Amino acid sequence: MRFFAAFLALAATLYWPTFGGSPMHHSSTSVNIWPGFSKSWESPLSEGSARISTPVCFENKIILKYQELKKPFEFKVVCFDVANGNVVWSFSDLVIPKPKKVVLPLHPKDFEGSPTIFRNMVYVTSNDTVFCLSMNDGKPLWWKTFGNNCDVFYISPLIQGASMPAVVVPIARRSIFCLDAMKGRVIWESKNPFWATSPAFCQDNGFLCPVPMDSSGSIVASIPEEMNTSLGPVITVPEKNKALFLCRDGVFRFFSYNHFFSKWEFEWKCSVDGGSTYPRAACYFEGDFLLPGRENVARVNEKGKTLWNLQFGKGNIMGCLVCGKKALVLSKGTSSTISVIDTRDGFLYESMKLDGQPMTVPVQTENGFVIVFAKQGLVCYKGSNPPKLDCKSVEEVEVNGDGTTLLEVSNIGDSWVSFYVRSEKDWAVPENGIIRCAPGRKVMIPIKISLQGKPYRETRIVLSSETETKIVL
Repeated sequence: MRFFAAFLALAATLYWPTFGGSPMHHSSTSVNIWPGFSKSWESPLSEGSARISTPVCFENKIILKYQELKKPFEFKVVCFDVANGNVVWSFSDLVIPKPKKVVLPLHPKDFEGSPTIFRNMVYVTSNDTVFCLSMNDGKPLWWKTFGNNCDVFYISPLIQGASMPAVVVPIARRSIFCLDAMKGRVIWESKNPFWATSPAFCQDNGFLCPVPMDSSGSIVASIPEEMNTSLGPVITVPEKNKALFLCRDGVFRFFSYNHFFSKWEFEWKCSVDGGSTYPRAACYFEGDFLLPGRENVARVNEKGKTLWNLQFGKGNIMGCLVCGKKALVLSKGTSSTISVIDTRDGFLYESMKLDGQPMTVPVQTENGFVIVFAKQGLVCYKGSNPPKLDCKSVEEVEVNGDGTTLLEVSNIGDSWVSFYVRSEKDWAVPENGIIRCAPGRKVMIPIKISLQGKPYRETRIVLSSETETKIVL
């Protein structure tokens, strides 16, 4: 059963990009990104946008939703071309009949729910309505209005099931709705006396929001008080029945589901440097977590052990995004910056100042990322070209009488390179650990050669980077 659930999760992540709910639940990719960023394009939004979601990037499109401060009755969804930032289509809820009543936000403005994409459809929530739009042209396929005095703008809908897909939308201290993803009809409605967060896929085809529910809308387990009073499940690991929560005291807490006693149990907690205020900031990758504090970022394993902790300058860390072996760290303050670090040991490659105040966490677009700014709107940055290694062969280097030599390796690419050095023969012992080289620079690698009766020209040194494997003959 667990193997099937893991296989379903893997297949689903390949099938639609927001499987598991909001990007806050799975903000990591395996695609590398290369430092040396430059602005590619920007596409302005209207001045005074009060509520705006983190964008979702899918294939060649970027989709986000927002609501203007000057037009509190209008809700918009916009689709942009990832190549140039041109608007592909836009949707306004003024096209549908609805009562005009201002619904005040019931939550911090930083927690706006992102669109959910499934097959060729986009699911988004406004103040009181969930919409299903066509991915091709943005036309509404169906919508469901929940009535006044409810606020679901901050909710990212969860798609549950693949053969008979359904949309899960929780409403704080009221109800949890499960709707037919194709037609919008109500499949079930469950009472919800708790605070509601964006639902996240979890154990046995159930979900957390933050109360644990099964696919039929029944509460399946008792929960610790910290889960009920949390800002939501930041990361869920369905195949392992585990979930990481950010609680209101700013501390991350890790829970696991006990099948025998049908309850969630606390395992460990981590505050990094005193607490985080952004639940979308954490990442899960390679079985570990990248957790942000106010000024620090730490890599923590599933046992709660801190592997490394990196301190940044003053300013709140707004979000992290893991891209292959690197991670983007967004810091928001008087001078906002985006930094590139190595997830293996926390090495800081570079930091770039941003022109403006970011409103969302970064979202990857192939070799680049997009961020929404308060004034500039949606801005896309592209990375540099991948690095490239070049070095002398063993035949070209001089070996000292004690069998030591220096191997010169150059980076002739446009971005930082990190690589490992190993030998195919026992008698060549290169330097251990990660070796890094900035673009246009070179490094000297000490090597100890124990000939053991062999000519040193038979030595084979292998350089392995994120983009290539090079054998030095």
